[in-house]
Amino acid sequence: KHRLFRELDEVTPPHALLATNTSSLSITYIASVTKRPSQVLGLHFFNPAHVMKLVEVVRGLDTSEATLELAGEVCRRMGKLSIQVEECASFLVNRLLGRYASEALFMLQDQVIDPEGLDRAAFDFVMPMGPIALRDFTGIDIGHHVATFNHSEYGARFEPPALLGQMFERGWLGQKAGQGFYVYDPETRRPTGVNPQLAGLLERFPRSSEPFDVRRLFLPMINEALLVIQEHVARPGEIDLAMRAGLGMRRGPLQIAEDIGLAECLNLLEGYFLTHGERFRPAPLLKRLVWGRRTMVMG
Repeated sequence: KHRLFRELDEVTPPHALLATNTSSLSITYIASVTKRPSQVLGLHFFNPAHVMKLVEVVRGLDTSEATLELAGEVCRRMGKLSIQVEECASFLVNRLLGRYASEALFMLQDQVIDPEGLDRAAFDFVMPMGPIALRDFTGIDIGHHVATFNHSEYGARFEPPALLGQMFERGWLGQKAGQGFYVYDPETRRPTGVNPQLAGLLERFPRSSEPFDVRRLFLPMINEALLVIQEHVARPGEIDLAMRAGLGMRRGPLQIAEDIGLAECLNLLEGYFLTHGERFRPAPLLKRLVWGRRTMVMG
């Protein structure tokens, strides 16, 4: 990226904006090799870009308001939904998705539910595809890389599940490898069932006596959304909009939190924090909302 942006800086007109379609790389770091950091930004198109409407318009440290406004107008002319995001690791949608995706694997590690049951529960609750099927579809190697990167940036609450690393080491990379959490027909690439070797791998982890609760799967995403609001990464009113457009959720994390009840979310997080640690440390904003007897994140 540095080599490319140095070359672009030399050959493009001085008024040109330089945009990168990254899902996580630092806009500020990329812009640092140019003579126009105020005109460098991120335009994160969601895959497949010709179908998905969402674009995260990412501001680096020096990106100007004029640059953001023009980029937003370009997105609108393309028929896209643009959401402005302040630079942070994995930006908005993938940052929240990462918390949900990792918790799914922790739940498998704890053996409170099987892959098919977890996928079905997530689908019935709010998602267009379960987290285990999605992990196989996007690739265990990609998931491992992203989880490791987010852990290095955010610390303990983004700790990668050991299960993910062990899947990666075994080459069980998902659909493209013919096996991941599920096994796949070599011709159709459709799943034919749970990977029969997975049970032996899961036996290496201690089994939890905790009952399954689908809310546990979404609480880390909800909590991260509140941290995003605290950090002014995105406008609160656009977070659910982005999550619905980017992931196909039927309800966004803030709406889910309000449906569960903010006080109940805090109660659940505090309970899971005692048993599972930093992944569930409640966001300070959630505490303040509950102490202030708020029932909505906004309003």
